[in-house]
Amino acid sequence: MMEPDTDLSFSACSSLDGGSAVETPTKQTKLEPPDIDIDAKEMRQMFVKRWQRLGKGWQKKFLIGNCLPKGVKPQTAAAQQLANQPWVFGAKSGCGCLPCSKANTGSEWGLATAGLVPKFRACFLQKHQECKSHIDAVKMMLGIGVDVPGAPPLEEFESLLKKLQSGSSMRSASKPIKSDFG
Repeated sequence: MMEPDTDLSFSACSSLDGGSAVETPTKQTKLEPPDIDIDAKEMRQMFVKRWQRLGKGWQKKFLIGNCLPKGVKPQTAAAQQLANQPWVFGAKSGCGCLPCSKANTGSEWGLATAGLVPKFRACFLQKHQECKSHIDAVKMMLGIGVDVPGAPPLEEFESLLKKLQSGSSMRSASKPIKSDFG
């Protein structure tokens, strides 16, 4: 009877007299991958040590307003001040993002569980800062309108709504269409 952790494979060997190769079965035990899984508690401890060493530098570098396109600035003084604050924070559970947390994105950044990897680096923070969900969360936090595809600007919509309420519309203001039937 064969053991459950064995694998039969064939190895080729040649005869000494120059004849054809003969395949004979060889018994090999399955190799298990080395246990490299680090438990969550250990990973959190590693993150806390790394955050204590590098966190202040990351907070100086990764500010809420960094992801805004050139020329886009928050409207109010409070929002401008908020834009100059760090978005990244450290917790015992991991690394978090303030705008994503406030926007309830449900991502690991919003839940402050990011960074629980063996070699967490600043490039992970940069990548998150450039992602669309983070940028949208920042715009929402700073009161900058997030564009909705297909929606007209608010001023245009209000103007059209007033015209409709007064009994006229954009169509009635334009030239009537001539018909061949009458």
